[in-house]
Amino acid sequence: MSFVKKTLLIIFLSLLYAGQVSSSKLPLDNLFWNIKDAKIIDELFIVASFEDGEETSFLIRSKDSEEIFMITNKTGLIVEGSEYFFSKMSKKSILLKNASNKKIRISFADADHQSATAKRSTVSTNQDNKPKVRTTMGYSPEDLDLEEAKAIALGLGVPKFLIENLNVLPVRGKSRTGRPGWKLTNKFPAIFFTLTPFKEDDLILTVDGISSHDIALLNDHLKTKGKSGKFAVELQRSGDLKMIEVFMR
Repeated sequence: MSFVKKTLLIIFLSLLYAGQVSSSKLPLDNLFWNIKDAKIIDELFIVASFEDGEETSFLIRSKDSEEIFMITNKTGLIVEGSEYFFSKMSKKSILLKNASNKKIRISFADADHQSATAKRSTVSTNQDNKPKVRTTMGYSPEDLDLEEAKAIALGLGVPKFLIENLNVLPVRGKSRTGRPGWKLTNKFPAIFFTLTPFKEDDLILTVDGISSHDIALLNDHLKTKGKSGKFAVELQRSGDLKMIEVFMR
């Protein structure tokens, strides 16, 4: 075999081997991710997924309440008070991450069918300690109680004598971009708007970045920060977003 033929054969075999190595590595990189630190959320499972070219949607069901809601690759999910967003998908589950890079995993319905059945047979009748879950565009899974509303208002610096005589609740509302909030309607007494920085039809969205519909988490935050705290209240007013700083004195 001539020198030229030998050289060409070596080049061909080298390219062939390199192609085999690269093609074997790519699928592994695409199909698997490190899930050792990804907590599996057992109380949720995916019943369907949809893709329209730009957006992928996931229909999620709660095993305990059987509530069904939808998230997309652009909207998040609130789990145990933290906001998670879609990161990756495999044939069996989706991976979500929060701002701190903490990971959770939600399985498709047929992936963990046996463990779901076993869990259903041993589930406790007391559901009070289960974490409350909602989408970032969803309302609180619980109704707002008047005493809870008063505690939140007091924590945000509303004068105590106003709260003592308050017998009206804000109503659920959504911002122009679909975020959930609590709307202060004209049913609130006029003096409430006179003696607070809020105005009629304000839609309260977040306090220090915590959604107003994460009621338990918000209550805990207000108690922890205490009366000497300074709070950033995000609201929508006349269609525009506004941030009000509330000082406790």
